[in-house]
Amino acid sequence: MKRLIEFFTYLILILLVAGCTEQTDRKSILYINSYHAGYGSSDDIARGIYETLEGKDVDLKVIYMDTKRNLEPEYIERISRQIVDSIKYKSPDLIIASDDNAVAYVVSAYLKDLTIPVVYCGVNWTTDQYELPDSHITGMIEVLPFEQGIELTKSFHPDIQNVYVLSENSNSEQKNIQYIAEICDDIGLNLHYKLVEDFDAWKEGFLEGNSSSDLVYIPTNGAISNWDKQLAISFIKENIQKPVMSCDDFMMPYCVFGLTKVQSEQGVWAAETALSILGGKDPASIPQAKNKQTQIWFNPSLAEIINIKPDKEFIENSTVFQY
Repeated sequence: MKRLIEFFTYLILILLVAGCTEQTDRKSILYINSYHAGYGSSDDIARGIYETLEGKDVDLKVIYMDTKRNLEPEYIERISRQIVDSIKYKSPDLIIASDDNAVAYVVSAYLKDLTIPVVYCGVNWTTDQYELPDSHITGMIEVLPFEQGIELTKSFHPDIQNVYVLSENSNSEQKNIQYIAEICDDIGLNLHYKLVEDFDAWKEGFLEGNSSSDLVYIPTNGAISNWDKQLAISFIKENIQKPVMSCDDFMMPYCVFGLTKVQSEQGVWAAETALSILGGKDPASIPQAKNKQTQIWFNPSLAEIINIKPDKEFIENSTVFQY
C-alpha cells in the first residue's frame, strides 16, 4: 500500500510538472483596447483578434482603457501607468494595441525603449507623430474611405460642394479632421465641421449641417455624452434634408449611405502578425500595412425621406440597413 501511494504521488508530481511546463511554454499576448466593450468600431477589431487566436497555443489577456467615455487627462495618465505596471510585472511575450490612445499613451509613452514586440492597429492615417521604432514595433494604420464615400454619394446627389463633418470632440476625431480637410481641398470641396461634447450639441450641429451643406458626414458617436440611440433616430427622421454618410457601419442607423471600413480586417491582421512574430519572425521585417477592405451600406428608410431611390443593381450590391 505504501509503495502504491508513493507511486501515485510520484505520478501526480510528474503530471503537475508536465502541466506547469506546458503552461510555461505557452506564449502570452496582452491586448490593449483604447476604448470599451460595446463600442462598435473597436468591437469589430477585437472580434477579428479573438477569432484568429481561438484555438491557438497562446494565452490572451485583454485590457480596456475606456478612453472614449473618460477623456480627462488625469484618468488617461492613471490607466496608462496601471497598464505599464502590469506589463512590467507580468512580462507578456507580445502586445497588441488597437486605436490611437493605446499607441499614444502606452506604447509611445512607455514601451518604445523596451524589447517586448508590439503590433498595433486602428491608428488613424499615420504613426509619424508617435516616433515608433521598427526594431520591435509594427502594425496596420487605418485610412478612412472618405473620398470614395463622397463619390458614392455623388452618384445620387451630384451637386455636392459643401461638406459638413459632425462628430465627437476626441483625440482621434481631431486627428481625422486634419486629413479630411486635405482630402476636401484636393477634390475641391468646402469643409465645415463641428466636434461636440454632448447629444444636445450634436442635434444642433445636425440641424446646422442640413441647412448649410450638401452632405453631412458623421463618423462616430462613442464620446458624445448622453447619446440616446432612439432619440437620435427619431430626430434624424424628423429633420434630415441632405444625404448623411459614414465610414463606420455602426453609424448606419443615422445615415443614408455608408462606404465603411471592415474593422475586423485590422484585428485579423494584427493577430496573424502577432502569431508570426511569436513563431520567430523579426518585427523589423514586417512593414507597416494599411486597411483595404470596404463595404457599401444603404439605409432605405432615411433615403426615402429625402427622395433618393437607387436602382435594383445598387441595392443588390449593398448591405441594406433595416431598423
